[in-house]
Amino acid sequence: VVLAGINSKTMICQLVSDGGGTIKLEYQGIGHHGHILSYCLKSRAPKMLPISGDKEDAATAGNHHPALLEESPAKKKPPPNATQDREQLAIVGDLMRSVSLVQYYPEHHALEEIARDFNANWTTAIEMLTDSLYLGAENWCNIFVLRRNTKATSEEARCRLDTVGEFRLGEMCNKFVNGSLVMPQTNSTGKVLSTNGGNGGGSDGSSGGNAGAGSAGGGATASSSRRKASGSPGKSSRSGDKAGHRTRRPTVTIGSQTLFGTVDGTLGSILGLDARTAAFFTTLERSMAKTIRPVGDFSHPEFRTFDAENRIHPSHGFVDGDLVESFLDLDRRAMEAVVDEMNRDGGWEIENHNKNKVDEDDGDDDMPVDNSQAVLAVEDVMAMVEEMTMFH
Repeated sequence: VVLAGINSKTMICQLVSDGGGTIKLEYQGIGHHGHILSYCLKSRAPKMLPISGDKEDAATAGNHHPALLEESPAKKKPPPNATQDREQLAIVGDLMRSVSLVQYYPEHHALEEIARDFNANWTTAIEMLTDSLYLGAENWCNIFVLRRNTKATSEEARCRLDTVGEFRLGEMCNKFVNGSLVMPQTNSTGKVLSTNGGNGGGSDGSSGGNAGAGSAGGGATASSSRRKASGSPGKSSRSGDKAGHRTRRPTVTIGSQTLFGTVDGTLGSILGLDARTAAFFTTLERSMAKTIRPVGDFSHPEFRTFDAENRIHPSHGFVDGDLVESFLDLDRRAMEAVVDEMNRDGGWEIENHNKNKVDEDDGDDDMPVDNSQAVLAVEDVMAMVEEMTMFH
């Protein structure tokens, strides 16, 4: 089953074989008419589905159609242990009415809108990061993240997509695609080391790649496999080490990986981060903005402010990857000034983290740990930033 935008409407189509080797596209149901202009569609429904009347894989049509949905259970035998009641969701980017979430009911060949963003965003690109977290771009060169509030007690709140992240990219984005610009990392046996957990989704903040964007932020935290940074914690340069205190920097944990393209030809990467990693890079971004004098004295928060027609909001839910990665280009004195500001800020350490656990790489368990006095070293921050650069 194919979900497509046809004549400004969101329509359900099905690929059907006539028995003679010809594949036809037939309309199913009446579609959904609640949009002004259905510009782009995305779904996380399974794509490896058989075409009705033919054994050809429906995924072969994936390059020509916006989204594929699972066909009716009455026509398809479900695999063992399959979840029968999983919602089949898709998002629709309307050129004038922002993003809406629709659910497909295969038994009725019908679509129902279950939530929408009520902001007037002229949508140019969309991507489903998870079943409840959606990334969008609009024509004023901004990107935003929406979250479905499934735990709300009122029907009114459940029908509204909450804005949990806004960021000014500075270029009009017209394409999102799930993926990365780097080869997957493998272990000694050649097995791919996955960074996605659960639904492979993003989380509470993010750091962008080489195109100047931050990334999928918001409220839905996804479980992810953890990796250690490539450097060892610094133990010589900060005053906390002289006082006998340990550094306890977080490990870099990422969720969703999304590439974007702009009308100016820019390619970039958007990474979803877990809460602790996002807090670390948010504090680094804030400390660099305070410590390093910007070009032309044009403040970084003002530069990344979400600026659309009749709406100006401070950037939130995103971290500017270009800014935090420029930490590696600073001289030693500037690095130390930034790290000192991070230690004064203290926002990089957002939780007690399981009753005063220390970094797993540190095997000495005799020294008592006081999290309120934990400090960062320059080497800690360098290791975190270098680890982040490896993901794009």
